[in-house]
Amino acid sequence: MKRSLAALALSGAQACASIGSEYAATPVDAEGRLMAGRRMPSGLAISGEELRTYASAYFGMVELTFENGTAEWIHIDRVSLDFGSAASNEAVVLPDGPDLDAWYEATLQRNDIRDTNAATALGALFAVGQAVAVVGALSGEREVAAAGGALALGSATAALIDGQDRRVQDAEGVRVMPQSHLLNVPFAVPPGLFAKKWVLLQTRSRPAPCINTMLIDYETRERGRERALLTFRTAFESSEWQRRTCSSPAWPR
Repeated sequence: MKRSLAALALSGAQACASIGSEYAATPVDAEGRLMAGRRMPSGLAISGEELRTYASAYFGMVELTFENGTAEWIHIDRVSLDFGSAASNEAVVLPDGPDLDAWYEATLQRNDIRDTNAATALGALFAVGQAVAVVGALSGEREVAAAGGALALGSATAALIDGQDRRVQDAEGVRVMPQSHLLNVPFAVPPGLFAKKWVLLQTRSRPAPCINTMLIDYETRERGRERALLTFRTAFESSEWQRRTCSSPAWPR
């Protein structure tokens, strides 16, 4: 990318005042049932929210925070997302490689034009490593196996979680992602600390369901597979992304 990500990361990190994201994810057991509490069996607590500053007509950016409440390192070797229905699967894609670079530059310039300093925080999300969260940065671009180009989304009910396994996609190809992208695995969460991740969701021009939840399916090296259901925005929040669809009284709350 043309601008200095390290410089942007520094200024963004200085502006950060909180650890957890706005909405807490709910653990899901092996049978697809919602579990009590917010801690996963591994000790992780996951939260997330849409970063509305970076929204545009066809793009929504979601921040995710993985908090490690244990005294041990937690290593995540695989991440998949599931959005729950065939319609959402058709409508949502995850930009990567040069497309991500192009989106980044355009969004940064757009926010600059709008005379906002919030654009500096975007650089922090692309920074190498997790700043406070991850000890030891990795260098260079890495090729990662991701969960496929079009992924699904579900609503926060146990009934819709049933059968998610068959929609959770295994790696279909090699994708080049920035270091802090959710699908750039493996990544580590230090004891008593956290890792900040993000993912960019693109919806196509044809009508799509309102995307407001995601099932996060991941593999930990220490405890195996875990799943969490995250609602990352509500009906009361306005965003440029899917504004018309998600402002409709008919969209799931």
